[in-house]
Amino acid sequence: MDVRLVSYNGIIFFLDAEDQFLCLAAQEGKLTLYYNVGSGTEKAKSMESTQLFVSSSSTKAIQVILAFKKKIFVRLERTTVYTVEYDGGNLETSQYFYLGGLPSEKIPESLKDFFPTGGSIRGCMKGLKALGKYVDLKRMNTTGVSYGCTTDLLIARSVQFHGHGFLNVNLKHVPSFQDDFAAGFGFQTSQHNGLMYHQSSEEGSCQVSVQDGHLLVKLLSTELTSRAPYSDGVGHYLSLYSNKKEVRLYIDDQLQGSRRLSDGSRRRRQDAAGIGLLLGGAPDSGLPGNLSGCISNVFVKSITGPQMVLDLQQNLRSMNVTMSCQEATEQRPQEIRALLKKDKLKMKQARQRKLALMHHQNQLNSSCMLPKTVKGAFQFGGSSSSHLEFTDLPDFRQERFSFSMEVRLNASNGLLFYVANEQGTSSMSLQVLHARFVILMNIDGRIHRLKSKDKYTDGLWHTVFFGKEKNKLRLVIDGLKAQTVVIRLGSTLSLTSPVYVGGVPALRNLPDSMDGALNGFRGCLRDLKMNGKAMGAPGRVVGVTPCFEGFTESGLFFSDGGFLRLGDLIDLRSDLELKLEVRPMHPFGLIFHIHSENGNSISVSAADKKVTLVLTDERGKHSTEVNLQQPLCDGQWHTIAVTKGSNVIQLDVDTEGSHLVGVSPSSHIHSHGTLFVGGVPATLRSSEVLSPPYHGCMRNLSMNRKLANVSKSGTFSGSSGVNVCPAL
Repeated sequence: MDVRLVSYNGIIFFLDAEDQFLCLAAQEGKLTLYYNVGSGTEKAKSMESTQLFVSSSSTKAIQVILAFKKKIFVRLERTTVYTVEYDGGNLETSQYFYLGGLPSEKIPESLKDFFPTGGSIRGCMKGLKALGKYVDLKRMNTTGVSYGCTTDLLIARSVQFHGHGFLNVNLKHVPSFQDDFAAGFGFQTSQHNGLMYHQSSEEGSCQVSVQDGHLLVKLLSTELTSRAPYSDGVGHYLSLYSNKKEVRLYIDDQLQGSRRLSDGSRRRRQDAAGIGLLLGGAPDSGLPGNLSGCISNVFVKSITGPQMVLDLQQNLRSMNVTMSCQEATEQRPQEIRALLKKDKLKMKQARQRKLALMHHQNQLNSSCMLPKTVKGAFQFGGSSSSHLEFTDLPDFRQERFSFSMEVRLNASNGLLFYVANEQGTSSMSLQVLHARFVILMNIDGRIHRLKSKDKYTDGLWHTVFFGKEKNKLRLVIDGLKAQTVVIRLGSTLSLTSPVYVGGVPALRNLPDSMDGALNGFRGCLRDLKMNGKAMGAPGRVVGVTPCFEGFTESGLFFSDGGFLRLGDLIDLRSDLELKLEVRPMHPFGLIFHIHSENGNSISVSAADKKVTLVLTDERGKHSTEVNLQQPLCDGQWHTIAVTKGSNVIQLDVDTEGSHLVGVSPSSHIHSHGTLFVGGVPATLRSSEVLSPPYHGCMRNLSMNRKLANVSKSGTFSGSSGVNVCPAL
């Protein structure tokens, strides 16, 4: 078999001969052989101890040979690594074998200490041969296995350290510590002392460690310490930035401190092709002790290529680590207080309400993998005209008015704010131009402009305040850098609702002076205020989604009832194949709905561990379903396909399928259909019984084997968009 393993521990192959067995496993990333041929469980001694590493980013060829002379041979990459001779065993009479793990009840007692939950692995297998013949893996009985091997599955973004291990990664094309260096990683530990991050080069080193519960950063000869301790067993994210002027440390988006680089640190160097990075510890005893805990989503800024979280599977060396993090049970010290009776009653009632809410939420989402949201923040850029629209705002003709917002930019150009008069001859806008904030006030052709001096595409949140005060236009960034310009005498500003935030509708004409902002804003925005007060809920939302921590990836995203409309692209009289991949964040939701004017329709929806297809025609409703081992919202991508022939309609979910026969002849359907993805308009929902809207990501939507260009042929409504899917 050919094996590509992400897991460092687990069962690769298990040959079951009733009370005897052969078990080929990965332990600490190395190939290990256990066997029992009637005289108890034994661990084989390797012949090539230096060539046993099997958990890596490359595919490894493994052979297990049972010779007639009572011999076991195990070969890794055509090199024999184990040879065992035995007497009296009956391994060659085995009828069953298992790949990738075992049911927990099948684990031999002697292996339960090593693989207590069955030893399931994360990885891919192909090219399996048994007795010289290829085995069709699609026909095997499986549990929790998907056909196909996606790159998502083989990426490791988190690593668990156990107090005596480390991970060594090679970094390429990283900037100097004094040349816009940036790095960040998530961490979770209860340890009060230990090494988290150590990056070394000819220039010097950057080290992050836990000391007495606080985080200590040493970059060249400059040191920074977090304000509070963070060894609380809770997940946090650290960000570090440096240039020739200063070093800044953030934890959970909160600035912990900044400090100028000392004079002795100002040494320049050329970028090296490879830089060493140690995570969680080091073999060198001169560094702080090794870490117990989790490190995830490690990011180091690159000079070339796209900015990406590191794939920790692509490492030079690892020791005593696990390539995934287990959620630690949060343990906090109990608080003991003397309470009055009325306080106890209030707390009891509040606790009961909270438990009831948590129980309801857990029932809905306990099995789903969810990204972490940024509270109260919106993500823009999901469509070319993504925006929020506010109406019924106070009068703009007063002498003073102001707006403020917090912004995190993902692109160097875009429109953040726009309001105009009814004729469009006067307007005020805030835009991003070449990474700088620019405010424009156009009063009957007279342009007043303010532009920030600094650039702000640094991945951080910035507060932008702008407005009019008597005869002055003001722009203030982060409460410190204020700029003003005097409005010419005789200029009267008259603006009216609506106010557009993040972009404008596709058909709205903008002044020629704003050509650089026509594509709208890409990034996140929160805490939007007018005259110091929150602006409230928008009247209209287009292509705007929740903002998540971490990175986004390609694909469609839907939440809060948003949907995609693709009109008249499907001829329901013809054969149809519609296929897409889904990664939901909720166990229930409408995946797509095809609707024709005469009431015929095809709907596909998910409900916990079931995907259902409902077809409606002149005879009524007909349905079929595919039952799954676990909900679709397990954090993995799943393929859903619907194939309609002359009188058959087939539903496939990954490798499982179901179909309807004789209920969908093409003669029964006589019109083109509109495809709604992720949800439907309120008018259609009121007339048909449909599942709740979909919440999560989709990608690779194809019709009759042609990928749909949703940006050109589709229209997004509500909280939905493209290329704003949060990475897990």
